[in-house]
Amino acid sequence: NAQIVGVPFQPTISAGEQPRWLNPVLLPDKQSIVIADEARSIYKLSTGKQLRTVLQQDLERKLKGRLSVLNNTVVAVSTNDSGDQLDFFDGIELKLIASLAVEGRFAWGPYSVQAGDQSLVLAYSEIEGLIAADDKGKRLWSINMDRVQLRGNPSMLESDLLIGTATGDLLRISPSAGKVVGKTTIGEPVY
Repeated sequence: NAQIVGVPFQPTISAGEQPRWLNPVLLPDKQSIVIADEARSIYKLSTGKQLRTVLQQDLERKLKGRLSVLNNTVVAVSTNDSGDQLDFFDGIELKLIASLAVEGRFAWGPYSVQAGDQSLVLAYSEIEGLIAADDKGKRLWSINMDRVQLRGNPSMLESDLLIGTATGDLLRISPSAGKVVGKTTIGEPVY
């Protein structure tokens, strides 16, 4: 016997419009999901008995890439003709609480990591390199990486980050110092 267990999330769109969605992320309350389309809105959905929209906020700038959650802050890359920036949205009301502008375009991230007692969001700018920020949008450090192509999700090994590259390098980064502390060449792309 089939039974309805929820209703689909279906925002109103114009005829012929095909929204492009960024990945959904689960907030720390384990009861709310945030999802965004690239051009118009960011949504908070309840995951209770029915999937329903709790709130919707219109976007000031288009989003690209992926969403990430750091503590109770949703982080996204926004873009326009003058460049990219990291946008930080409060996870309760989805209000934009901070923006971190960079030179160039983001080519990887944002990804959230828990490094010991430190929570970071990481993203890679083609000009500024690997950037780490906190959940308030404050830049903690950046590492110039000379146009490397990062791949996959960052992983933790002891208290360090491991990040793979398209050229087959595995980078070990100290999140507390903001430095590359090791590099191993595998010879094949690391994802």
